[in-house]
Amino acid sequence: MEKKNKSRGLKEILELTLKLEDGVDVRKNLIELKSGLKELSKKDTYKLTEYFEDSEELVEELLNNEDAKVRKNIALVLGQLSCQKYLKKLYAAYKNESQLFVRSSYLEAMQNLDVDKIVEELRSDYKKASKALKNADEADKKHYLEECTAFKQLLSDFVDASSEGAAAKGAESDRKASVKLRGREVNCLLTINGGFEKLLDEEVSKRGGVRPMVHAPVKGGVVVRSSELDDVLKIRIYNEALFFLSTKELTRDILKPIKVSSAKESVRKTAEECAKLVIKNGLLELLKTVGALYSVAYFRTEIRIPAKTKVVFDDRKKNELSRLFSQFLALESENSLENKPSDYLFEIRLIFNEELDSFLPLVKFMRPADTRFSYRKSSGAFAMKPYVAALCAKLAEGYMKDHAQVLDPFCGCGTLLIERGKLKKCRDEYGLDIKENEIVSARENTERAGSQINYINRDFFDFKHEYLFDEIITDMPFVMNEDQDKIQILKKIYEKFFNSSINYLNLDGIVVIYTHNKDYVQKFKGKNLEIVEEFAISKKDRTDLVILKVISEKN
Repeated sequence: MEKKNKSRGLKEILELTLKLEDGVDVRKNLIELKSGLKELSKKDTYKLTEYFEDSEELVEELLNNEDAKVRKNIALVLGQLSCQKYLKKLYAAYKNESQLFVRSSYLEAMQNLDVDKIVEELRSDYKKASKALKNADEADKKHYLEECTAFKQLLSDFVDASSEGAAAKGAESDRKASVKLRGREVNCLLTINGGFEKLLDEEVSKRGGVRPMVHAPVKGGVVVRSSELDDVLKIRIYNEALFFLSTKELTRDILKPIKVSSAKESVRKTAEECAKLVIKNGLLELLKTVGALYSVAYFRTEIRIPAKTKVVFDDRKKNELSRLFSQFLALESENSLENKPSDYLFEIRLIFNEELDSFLPLVKFMRPADTRFSYRKSSGAFAMKPYVAALCAKLAEGYMKDHAQVLDPFCGCGTLLIERGKLKKCRDEYGLDIKENEIVSARENTERAGSQINYINRDFFDFKHEYLFDEIITDMPFVMNEDQDKIQILKKIYEKFFNSSINYLNLDGIVVIYTHNKDYVQKFKGKNLEIVEEFAISKKDRTDLVILKVISEKN
């Protein structure tokens, strides 16, 4: 279909207004008029605004039409045209509207108007709508939720003049808010790859200062209760720090997920029930404890559904659950929480457990930011995660020497060498990579980390050095697919690596390899190297850490 030009679009829309005046197919023509507004230029839109502002009798008639969809669409048209003249009429129509599905349309229309003079009335109406939502039956909840969401958007630019609101520093008071952990006793879960919970627990036991601290390994991490968590959070080998809702003494009950009766039935019911239980279980108390609840605290929602339950929660349902939960959570908090796609203070994470038909709610604070690996500003798409690099270095620590000479033949952006150097002092560290951009990134990251590492843009197999190394530590290359040609090239790299590496190592030297292909290590390591220990780093990613030592010189 040929696209209409703008002047013709205006002409056709004006023809529709004549039909409205004559009462011809009012609903149909009004819907067509509304859909055509987005095609108009600013100049033509202004002309149409003038038309409606001069047609007060027609507007009055349409706002009072017996057809609810006519009332709904004329309200939306007046809003899209920013007809300030009709603010009072739109508000009166909202107050008089008997059909729930229409009420939010008047509020959406007023979002494009100056509502300063009726803000207090709107706030009062918002409270009534929020109360009605809590008491509504299932059939009406959708419409009350739409109404409350429209109210929230309409009032988002206005600071509450009440005593609580006046104490706030404005609608954006959260923007620079940051949680405070020192002296605040809370319950935290430090997550780590499966199998390394005890190692992390040992690291936690070395921290925490002089005050008493409770901690214990659990599946997937270590739970910690402490008033000096800021010291614990400096540990480098955990993935994330997530907080339980309850700030009470650490018990098994705190670790239990919340039971949701409707998890496999209605997404709306699940969202509402989860929101109520999250508030009931102490979210607001947690935020107050860490000094993160002023006037409005901004958040985002993350729903985690294990792969095996995708049949119950496909992507569409998961997104709908996230959206509705965020809306209900804001309402249940009496508007002290607000969903925001960016620049939010915390993430509320709901982790589904199909077997228990429940969700485990956890909080991840975004401020203060996790600065453990802030040096890494430059990295490739497939670069090793920094906490994994720290974990690998920690696992190999017992085999490392102080003041060792260390070589990484495939250094990438330098993360593994940097983390290695933070564990034990090195005499020299060398990083090689065939890609120039990786060497540039590695140098930048190393400078920010305050480390001293020598980087060379060279193929390892062409590298020559005056003296031998005590240690080779590296993240081996890998391929992402089953391309047989690439797999054969990768095997050749492994074979050449082991044939060459022995030439760079002292007799008591070690090789520490992070690999996606453990079987290649076993196949190509040769007779001069012996595997002394191996660790399954991630079953999901099929990655391992293999530690080898030199047992004889190359013939």
